[in-house]
Amino acid sequence: MKKAVESVPKARAQVRTLDPIENSPKRDDILLVLSELVTNAVVHSSLGDSNSEITVSLITGRDVLIVEVRDPGSMLSGPHVNRSSPLMGAQGRGLVLVEDLCGLRWGTHISIDAERVVWAAIPLGDDAPSAEEIMIARRKQRLRAVS
Repeated sequence: MKKAVESVPKARAQVRTLDPIENSPKRDDILLVLSELVTNAVVHSSLGDSNSEITVSLITGRDVLIVEVRDPGSMLSGPHVNRSSPLMGAQGRGLVLVEDLCGLRWGTHISIDAERVVWAAIPLGDDAPSAEEIMIARRKQRLRAVS
């Protein structure tokens, strides 16, 4: 999808009716995390132009659903949690929400294609892997892709 504000509701609409999401008790959490990650890709990706693409992927795992968003990236900064944003401010709390909903299960890296990848793993049950387990598994997966 295009790197545009309209992509946020479009992504939600496309994901909302997917089989594993539609009837999930975590549906609202999944859609909120998706919205925040796509919004960040649109607002904070300074590379590319208006024709640049954002890619959304959903990956299911052991008691977890990973929302992954790829964008052209930024030369200025990477995603970070800002817990000092004013409570009533207009922005600055998206990744705080993501971090809280995912129990610290989120991260970012640069892909082989030089895209920024931001992911968040929403626990679906009590047997969800820890943040550390997910990060190690994702790192191994990237290393296999390079070799």
